Amino acid sequence: MNLSDANAAELLTLAKQFQVGSYWFGRRGRGGPAYWDLWNFLGDRGAMPRSLERGHPPAHLGSVDLKYVNLTSRSGPALEAAYQGRRILLIPPARSLKAHDLPVMAEPPEVLVIPAKLGDPKERNSVLERLKPQQVIVYGDPGDWRAPRNPWPIPCRFTRDGAVSVFLAAAGITTRQWQQ
Repeated sequence: MNLSDANAAELLTLAKQFQVGSYWFGRRGRGGPAYWDLWNFLGDRGAMPRSLERGHPPAHLGSVDLKYVNLTSRSGPALEAAYQGRRILLIPPARSLKAHDLPVMAEPPEVLVIPAKLGDPKERNSVLERLKPQQVIVYGDPGDWRAPRNPWPIPCRFTRDGAVSVFLAAAGITTRQWQQ
């Protein structure tokens, strides 16, 4: 993924919700205020963004397939990450996104990362039925999702309870909740 001011605000939102060990990007795009806010935020935490082209990424990173998944013209694209046969779909903050806007995917993502303000519990369940993930991570202020949290039909972690890390490996995906 290219790092630019156009996507830096969404990445900063995610970086504040997750424990970021390192961030690797394809190319540096156009800078701007959001770009530098992200750069400074990650740098203050010792996770400076590093170039896959110039930074000599460690061999254990392997090949990560990143692609944008178009959702609607009203919302930004989602990011799909695939590594060693495992897939994660990250949906950006989008107030007007509905389940029927989401693409039908050939294979369901193992982890779905969604903003808390995606919708009410009925809409949330429609999203889960459409995408069929094995796990969900909810980031941001849940608003009316705060109570009740359950029932969720699949395992779910809330970043409001502490940062979440996602580990991808050929053997499977592991999530870890960091306590505040």
